[in-house]
Formats: sequence, structure tokens, C-alpha cells
Amino acid sequence: EMATSLTVTEACFNAEHSLETLLNGKTKILLVDSDGKLEHRTYNATKIDEKDLALALWSFENKKRAGWRTDTLAESRCLSLPLKGKEQLVGILLYYPRKNQALTLDQENILDAASVQLATAIERLGLQEKLQSIKLFEASEKLHQALLNSVSHELRTPLTTIIGSASALQDANVNKDPATQKQLVQALNESSYRLDQVVENLLDMSRLNSGVLTPKKEWVDLVDMIEGLLRKIQPWTASHHIAIESSLEACLVKVDERLMEHVISNLIINATRYAAPETKIIVRLNREGARILLRVLDEGVGLAEGASQKIFEAFYRIPGSPTGGVGLGLAVVKAFVEAHSGRVYASNRKDSQGAEFTIELPYEEPPRELVERE
Repeated sequence: EMATSLTVTEACFNAEHSLETLLNGKTKILLVDSDGKLEHRTYNATKIDEKDLALALWSFENKKRAGWRTDTLAESRCLSLPLKGKEQLVGILLYYPRKNQALTLDQENILDAASVQLATAIERLGLQEKLQSIKLFEASEKLHQALLNSVSHELRTPLTTIIGSASALQDANVNKDPATQKQLVQALNESSYRLDQVVENLLDMSRLNSGVLTPKKEWVDLVDMIEGLLRKIQPWTASHHIAIESSLEACLVKVDERLMEHVISNLIINATRYAAPETKIIVRLNREGARILLRVLDEGVGLAEGASQKIFEAFYRIPGSPTGGVGLGLAVVKAFVEAHSGRVYASNRKDSQGAEFTIELPYEEPPRELVERE
């Protein structure tokens, strides 16, 4: 009996091998395409002889067996059996006897029963595959719509601020008020960065999915890199206290610096969104055997039960999340870390309130000349 977990291709492969063993002959299976026409190659794309194809097409069009040891096209070297499903023909089974040896009655019965069972299996499995395709299409459409809704919202929010601030700065009265000017310039900076981050995450995820983005690894001191990164993003993290804690004098790792900056930036910005202003965010570095551990700890609300895995899925956003992203930041983090043969996971802190994100990267012994230079 054909297992429902099989694909149509696997069912045909199993049937061929079983029949060849039982009947001491070769078999080939032609399937019907999506337009209801008989394929001119076998299910596994093997080309067949033109005469055998002509026999199969006659058998398909007339819904009758034909060929070897029948009254129709008896000179053929093979026997053609229509595979009749409950609704329609699903293919043709060609049987090639060895040395033109006639089938026994038992073998005839086996061939007939196998063709009926194979037809039923192909029909059932084909329907399952179509159903799965429909489900995937519906899920894709749903994801596409969610992305459009989310992106349009997340792009519109900073754009509205940018347009409003830029218009206000053209006002003569505003230009006379330095405090208001400063606030508007700060709003422009923050919204521009938010907009840039949304677009960057979308582009990075697109590059990852298409396979065109691969890490260009070089030796990098993580402490120096993080210190430089914090200076870059300081205007957008100024409301929080960010500290680096490292148990390593030098933390040389072989990574793609731009991608790893993007990873750490996404984690820190994510922490600022879920932790109240003036709270502390810690970037902690240490080494455990053959692994470098980089942790980002915040004092925010922590993770809801069951959210620790979902948050790394593309477009997933925790209910009630603040604006400022499309749910791609952590998915990009996961993809970039895995591209470095590492892993990332999240949990609630054990020492205090808040969340803890951990990145594990493989540790390689750096070249001696680099260590001495450090």
C-alpha cells in the first residue's frame, strides 16, 4: 500500500522496483501534466522510444490496454496499461517483458492490481500536493499582505516626521528659537536612522534569501568594534546607559565586520525599544572553550512565555510592540549569525528583570602576529 507521506515521484519509483522484482521485467511510468496531457518523458524525466510513446498515447487516448500480447498494436515490445484514478486517467504504465516471456495468471493479476493501486495512490498524492501548494500560496499571500501593511506603516511614520520637521525648519519663527531647532534636528536624525534601518533590514533579508550575501571574514577586535558602533548609534541610544563588560583583554574573532556591526546594532536598538529610558543595557563578552559569547542584556519587560523562538521569525512582532520596525531585525540577526556558523538565542534574565540575547561564535586561535600587535 502506498504511504500517504510519499510524493508522487517516490510512489512511482517504489512501484517500478516492486513490479520489476515480481514480474521479472522492466517498467516505465508516464504521468499526466497539469493540462491533462500525457507527458512524453517518464516521471523521472527519462526519454522513451518514439514507438513506445506512440503506443502510450494511443492507450491514453482510448483508455485501453494495448501493445504486447493484446489485440491492439500487438507487435509492440511492451504492454501499455492506463492508470485509471477515480476521477480521470493519471498516467500510463509500460511493462517490458524479458525475452518476450508470457506472464503467468498470477503475474497478470499482480500487474492489474498494481496498476489500480498505483493509479489511486498517484491521484491521492497529486491532490495532496495541489492542496499543499494552495496552502503555501495562501500563506505567501498572507505574508505578502502583512509585509505590505507593515512596511507601509513603518515607512510612513518616519517619513511623516521628516517631512514635518523639514517644513517646520523653514519657518522663520522656528529659526529664531534654538531649542525648537535642536528638537527638530534630533527628530530628523532619529527618523532618518529608523527609516534607514527598516530599508537595510529589508535589503539584507532579500540578499540572504537570494543567496548573494556571503560573509567576508577578517580578524576583528570585537571590543574595539562595539566601542566604535556605540559612537555611531549614540544619537539613537542616548536615552539609555550602555556599558561594555569584557573578561577578555583582546577579543579577536574572524567575522564580517559590517554584518556583525549590523547584528549588534539590531540587538541594542531592539533593547532600547523594550526597556524604559535611563535603564542600563549591557553588552557582555567572554569566552567559553571554543566559543565566544556575546550577550546583550536589558532591564525591560522581558519575554512573554513561548516568545523566545518566535521572535527570530521573519515579520513576527510581539503584540503591543512599539513602532519602529517590520519584524525583520531579529530574523536578520539570526541569519547573519548562522552565516558565521554561530547561533543566537534569547531568554529572560536570571539576575534581574529584562531580556538576555546571546550570540555564540566559534573561536579560532588568531595569528600570533595579530595577538602581539594587540
